[in-house]
Amino acid sequence: MNIINLVAALGTAALATACVVVPVGPDGRPYSGYGNYPAYPAGSALAVAPLAPPVPSVAVMNARLYPANDLAQPGGMAVGQVTNFLDGRGAFSVTIAGEQFNGEATRSGRTSREGVANAIGARGGTLSCTYLLNNPTQGSGQCSVNTGARFQLHLGG
Repeated sequence: MNIINLVAALGTAALATACVVVPVGPDGRPYSGYGNYPAYPAGSALAVAPLAPPVPSVAVMNARLYPANDLAQPGGMAVGQVTNFLDGRGAFSVTIAGEQFNGEATRSGRTSREGVANAIGARGGTLSCTYLLNNPTQGSGQCSVNTGARFQLHLGG
């Protein structure tokens, strides 16, 4: 009996809801017969403005660190990812010789392309980088780990 009552209640609720669709013109006013607005002539052309693409809020790029001295050679090339927040700040993560580093990057000024990045590793290591951006998703620089390992940094591509 409870199932029948539930189905009846849901059916009544569904029938009680109603939608009214009112045709509107390009300016958002209803066509004639709906309210006190003038009628649009039949066959009148509607102007449609093109939609602008959304502005990206972040740019994500790959980071590759190539060994630049003997201390960096055993770990080989390191790979990571950088998120550019497009406001002079960013976040990055990279794995070097099995240690995961996470940190942040800051450009020198609002319109400057030069910046610094610092990170700390899961085992207590530290990473420090300087870089120069060619555009929001590409650049290059140098990085060094507290062990003395040095790397050439390539961003993007």
